[in-house]
Amino acid sequence: MKIVILSESVVKDNKTPVPSFYSKADSTLLKGGKPFFIPDFVQQCGISIHLVARISRLGKGFSVRHAYRYVDAWTLGATFTALDMLSADGLVPSCAVDFDGSTMIGDFIMKEDIDLVESKCQFLLGDDNRDGISLNGVDNMIYDSVSRLSWFFTWKQGDLLFSAPLSTKKSVKVNEHISCKVNNQLLLDFNIK
Repeated sequence: MKIVILSESVVKDNKTPVPSFYSKADSTLLKGGKPFFIPDFVQQCGISIHLVARISRLGKGFSVRHAYRYVDAWTLGATFTALDMLSADGLVPSCAVDFDGSTMIGDFIMKEDIDLVESKCQFLLGDDNRDGISLNGVDNMIYDSVSRLSWFFTWKQGDLLFSAPLSTKKSVKVNEHISCKVNNQLLLDFNIK
């Protein structure tokens, strides 16, 4: 299974042949509301919230107009970054983002059961409450990226594509609670340990 995360630069520039992204090992994935444990080697840990597309079929080299056929469900996901391991020039070493347990996904909603154009997210990130973030256009960014990336590698059923961050928090602390909803439907709910 591939876990692909789009970077913030995808939002700013969608004209490059390859969207800016990084990938993670499947050992980073947590599901089912399991708690996230801040690793001992991390001094400051940040969180980003993403819209996540689940790939539903095998595909390579397809156009953007067919990309919707390759996504069958959506959820919200979280990625964690060891902020203290970032380099001074802003480069992100793999060890800062690709450690075990550093990727979380929530419950999936089938694509036909949600209209993302009309949808809004609500996030409770510890003491930071963000309400009413629109998902309008995020699905188009994902479909565009699914298509463009398909020219470089083969998508397989069960692969996950995370949007560029919808929301970020500079640091999370032990005993914080994270919950994320779409249209008041709870998709992601877990504790920081």
